[in-house]
Amino acid sequence: MAPSRLARKPSCQLIASGTPVERPEPKTGEAGLELTEWQQRIGGLIAQLTHDVPVNPTERAVEQHARWLLAYLLDFHRREEKSAWWEYFRLADLSAEDLLEERSALAGLEFAGHVGGTAKAPIHRYSFPPQETQIREDDQLHSVGGAKFGAVEATSLENRTLDIKKRRDTADVHPAAVFAHKVIGTEVLAEALIRIGEHVVANGMTGEGSYRPARDLLMLAAPRIHGQLLSQPNETAVAAAVRIAPQLAGGVLPVQGLRGRAKPTPGLKWFVRWLVRASEWESRLPATKSYATCSTASGKLRQGSPFRSDACRRCPKVKMISQTCGL
Repeated sequence: MAPSRLARKPSCQLIASGTPVERPEPKTGEAGLELTEWQQRIGGLIAQLTHDVPVNPTERAVEQHARWLLAYLLDFHRREEKSAWWEYFRLADLSAEDLLEERSALAGLEFAGHVGGTAKAPIHRYSFPPQETQIREDDQLHSVGGAKFGAVEATSLENRTLDIKKRRDTADVHPAAVFAHKVIGTEVLAEALIRIGEHVVANGMTGEGSYRPARDLLMLAAPRIHGQLLSQPNETAVAAAVRIAPQLAGGVLPVQGLRGRAKPTPGLKWFVRWLVRASEWESRLPATKSYATCSTASGKLRQGSPFRSDACRRCPKVKMISQTCGL
């Protein structure tokens, strides 16, 4: 819930106006119960993974350094989530005027009319003055103070309009500014790292078995590709990745994308080419060459059911990458 205007005033102003200001209760400095349980859980695993790893990196064997990397990746997602929440609180503390300077916000909003939705969840259009913004379709929006407000239905930088799908509790609210922010849950990823760590403690970093691609990546192991060359004359990196990927024998082929470019493209091209070659499904792929990067698409293709890219675009579980050229 957004703090009241009274709570957002500086203490000196409240004191000057004669308003009593309660002093905050001193904190104990102890970590919360949930954090403590998590730290205890990974603490023992970190100790097991690093018990014989030298402090000096130059003294470590490859396998030891791989275990050290894995051990200190276990808390990665919690650390990253903290920084995401810091950004949320920073934006929530800004005024409508201050949000004008933020690329993740839009300020100076003026209600322009009702353009769709339902009575309980209307879609309202707002105009805004010229400003730089990164707000895009489907972004989750918050009003000044941080309260959840709705989601971006559509935006036009050319016409300077923003269509917002409102929540029931914001249907009649017209804000002066909004900002976009979403903290993506990482519990599944964090649990996956723990499973890898537990496997390594029980079975070692090398050898056959579960999580071989992850272990190979930590070990910097070369991809096992049946003697194929990693690159051929006049071959692009994407073409090499698409050629090599089907030859992988249970390992991993890391592909570094260019800055600012779509990094999933090589994987997508291989995925679609595998589908086409595996069961001659080429005629079932969308004519727009837009491919889904989730199990929804592959599952429908495997069942022999055609699917449309516009339907996939509406599915929240599907991330679309358009114009995968060359397929």
